[in-house]
Amino acid sequence: MSQLVNNLILKGYLLTDRVVDAFSEIQRVEFLSDEFSQFSDAEISLPAGFGRTMIQPQVAATMIELLDVGQGQKVLEIASASGWITSILAYIVGKEGKIIGIEESSGLVELARENVDKYQFITRKQVEIQQCDIQKGYPKEAPYDRIMVNISFDHIPDVFLEQLQCNGVIVMPLYNGIWRISKDKDGNIKKESYAGFSFLSDEGR
Repeated sequence: MSQLVNNLILKGYLLTDRVVDAFSEIQRVEFLSDEFSQFSDAEISLPAGFGRTMIQPQVAATMIELLDVGQGQKVLEIASASGWITSILAYIVGKEGKIIGIEESSGLVELARENVDKYQFITRKQVEIQQCDIQKGYPKEAPYDRIMVNISFDHIPDVFLEQLQCNGVIVMPLYNGIWRISKDKDGNIKKESYAGFSFLSDEGR
């Protein structure tokens, strides 16, 4: 187990066995350029390439724990960056699940696909990464059991709620905090906020 994973467990960011296993199996260094690989265990944001930032590990761990992803679920990941969180989610949902990652930059889409397939997730068709306007989600594969948003917004786009399955959950940075938005079986929306997290300006929308 890496120093990073040990630290995240000790500080209470990683809580559940499946998420701990995913963070242990999916090595952050595989998603960094050689220039930044020496910082893979550091609890800091790092450049993902093409103007996108890889969010801090403690933020990623908190968001994934709040998302409460289960095996076999279909997840939309908005702003896949270099594919680190994409791969963690793919590990959690397993072979019966599916992750749809979306990005705006064609270069970043290709980088994420290359990185994610280091674990054969693209080859095994567990993950797709598509280029599109991330503010519109990805209606082609909707509805989703879970939606993970990796960049900060100043509102909850209606289209995200529309693409969420009943009994589904969205986790996203919002108002400089983390929000968990759930939709019950009748389509009613519940919002919960978790303060104390910060996001870099290039992650904003």
